[in-house]
Parts: sequence; structure tokens; C-alpha cells
Amino acid sequence: MTAVRIRNEPQSSLALMMGLCVGALGTLVLVGWMFNLAVLKSVFPGLVSMKSNTAIGMLLCGSALAILSRTKVAMPGRFWTTMVAVVVIALGALNLGEYLFGWELGLDQWLFRDADFRVGISQPGRMSPATAFCFVLTGVSLLAASQPASMRLRRSILAAQGLALVIVSGLAFIGYASDALFNWRWWSYTGMAVHTAAGFMLLGFGLLALGSNKGGFKWSLDALTTGGFVTGIAMLLGAAGIAYHFTLQLQESAAWVSHTQEVLKEIGGITAGVASIGSSQRNYINTGDDRFLEKEAGIKDALHQNIATLRKLTADNPRQQPRLNQLDPLLDQRIDWGEQTIAARRKDGLSAAEQMIATGKGIELNNSIRGVITALEDEEYSLLDRRQKKEKSISSTTFLLLPLGVFLSVTLLSLGLFVLNTGMGERAQAQEKADWLASFPE
Repeated sequence: MTAVRIRNEPQSSLALMMGLCVGALGTLVLVGWMFNLAVLKSVFPGLVSMKSNTAIGMLLCGSALAILSRTKVAMPGRFWTTMVAVVVIALGALNLGEYLFGWELGLDQWLFRDADFRVGISQPGRMSPATAFCFVLTGVSLLAASQPASMRLRRSILAAQGLALVIVSGLAFIGYASDALFNWRWWSYTGMAVHTAAGFMLLGFGLLALGSNKGGFKWSLDALTTGGFVTGIAMLLGAAGIAYHFTLQLQESAAWVSHTQEVLKEIGGITAGVASIGSSQRNYINTGDDRFLEKEAGIKDALHQNIATLRKLTADNPRQQPRLNQLDPLLDQRIDWGEQTIAARRKDGLSAAEQMIATGKGIELNNSIRGVITALEDEEYSLLDRRQKKEKSISSTTFLLLPLGVFLSVTLLSLGLFVLNTGMGERAQAQEKADWLASFPE
């Protein structure tokens, strides 16, 4: 049996260290899920947690990277890393399929049950699309790294995929930092947990180190072409960031419109409840039939529940809270007055109840309640109008910007294609000239 030696190159040591760190990260998060330790699952309270299937993927990727960092990888090791690569690709691709095609494969909750519906979570237990995409990139890279070193484009695949992982996870880190420092949400709200981003960044650097081992890269593009491609990548990232920003604004605007409609629904419930109580009390006073009062207790409870719900829904609006403070005692007075008329009807008959009604107190209370409810509705309808206009404006801007991202991509790819063609043409001409000069005898 041939002994396996660890590479002495610093790149190999870096790849080994990165692989071990990623494997340890996945193990710690799995321990957090096993013992329900929030600090291991989400690092900080309120942040998105690393899902259990993500942790398993990290453990597999880290172990495969550590094995591939050795100088000689035996056949069992190559077979293991190949299988890990296939599993990781399948894990990422199946999760992307769940998002794109609405599949319900049960991958989200197959190991641990998760009920996390916080910001950035579309399905509990499901890794984000960005995380799934990064797993596909990592799996392809590990599959290429498992092949013989003589494989064509092996180094290029490792370098390109490693750089892509560093960029994607780095953008997630920048998003978390911008939210913490400037309260500006963008890339961090793609649903990738902060330690998931850290894991993919380590994997990216590890793949770059693995690809640059023994001889490194020979960069053949000139400075102008390289600068053009870097500028194009930056412009694409900027366009994606702008599109994401407007999409997030559209989502938030739609949520505020829905919120306002929910407030109006609760206000409508109060209006209906007051009208229902008045109707049942009038019918009882006119007929003396207790059946008209059977649902009154439930209606009164519903009114108090409507008020409590409205207080929560309008907690951000200082103009609505004083109106609710005014409405609550008015409803209690109206309910008490109605109970007094019912008691008078039962004790002294119809005439006594009619005398109480003739004082006009009930009409006065109803008018006061109606006035407060009208003020509540006017405020919410005004907010609804402004929010619907904002939603329409953001929607128009968003759908105008989406095609621009495609047009920008086509433009940059076309420019890069023709710049490369020009460079290759100049190189071919220079080679022809060199061959022509070489054809003359010294």
C-alpha cells in the first residue's frame, strides 16, 4: 500500500485548512440542530439560520476538499470525492428545482423540523436559492478536482468556480455589514445565513488554492481585455443589486398595501358589530323575544378583539392610536347603555325602554362611534391610496429595469467576444509574421 504524503506547497496547506474549517463548521451547526442551540444555528438572534441540509452539505464539501488537498489521492479517495460531488450537485439542483418548479420533495424537513418564518425564509427548513446555487458550483468544482491533473480546463474550472463562490458569499457578507452599519438591506436578504456565507467563502479560497497548486496560472489576456471583463462583471453585479433593491421595495410596498387592507377589514368588523348589537337590542325591545340576544355576547367579545387587533396593526401610526383610545370607552358606554335598556324592558316593560331610548343617548353614542370610525377609515384609505400609487410606481420601474439587465448582459458578452476576437486576430497576425521571418535563412 502506497503511503500518502501531504503536499508541502503553501496552496495545499491552505486548501487543507479551509476544508477542515468548513467541515468543522458543518459539524457544529448539526450539533446545534441536534440540541436546539440557537447560537450555533443562526449565530445572532433574529438572523437567518443555517439549515440542517446546508450543514450536511458543508460537512461533505469540507471533507472532500481536505482529501483532495493531498499530493496523491488513491482511487478510493477519488471515488469518495466524486460521490460527494454528485451528492452536493444533486442537493443544490433539487432545492433549486423546488423553487423553480414548485416541487415538494421533502428535503426541507427530512432530518429536523424547522418552523422558521423570519425575514429571508420562503419555506421553513429549505436552503435559499443562493445557497443551492453555491452548492452546485462547489459540486462541479469538486468533480473537476477529483479528475486527473492532466484534465483539460481543470485549473480553469477550479479558479472560475472558486472566484464565483468568493464573490457570491462576499456580497452576502457586505449585505449583512450594510444592514448592521447603515440599515440598508440588499444582498444579505437573499436568505443566506452569515455562517453559510463564511463557509462558501472558505470553500472558494480553498478551491482557488487547490487550482493554483504546482505551477500556478499563466494569465494570457492583456491588461485591457482583463480590465474590460472585470468592469463587465462589476456592472452586472451592480445591475443585479439594483434590480434586487427595487424588487425588495416592490415586495415591501405590496406588504404595506395588504397591511392597510387588513386594518380596514378590522374597522369594518367594528362597524358591523356595532350595527348588529343595535339591531338585536331593538328587536328584543320591540318583541321581548330573548332569541334576538343569543349572539350578543359573542359580538361583544369580537368587538373587543377587533380593537386589540387594531392596536397592534396601527402601532406604527401615532394618529390612529388616540382614535382607538377614544373609540374603546365609547363602545363600552354603548354596550352598557344597551344593557340598561334591555334591563328596563325586562323589568318595567316596553314603555320604560322607549322612554330611555327617547332621551337620545343611544343616538348620541352611535354618532360618536360613527365619527371615530369614519376618521379611522379616512386615515387608512388615505394611506392605502398613497401606498397603492407607490406600489404601482415601483412595479413599473422594476419591470422596466429587468430587461435592461438582460440587454446589459448581451452587450457585455458581445463586447467581450469581439475584443477577444480582435486580440486573437492580432496574435495570429504576429505569429504569421514571426513564421514568415523565420522562413528566411540567417
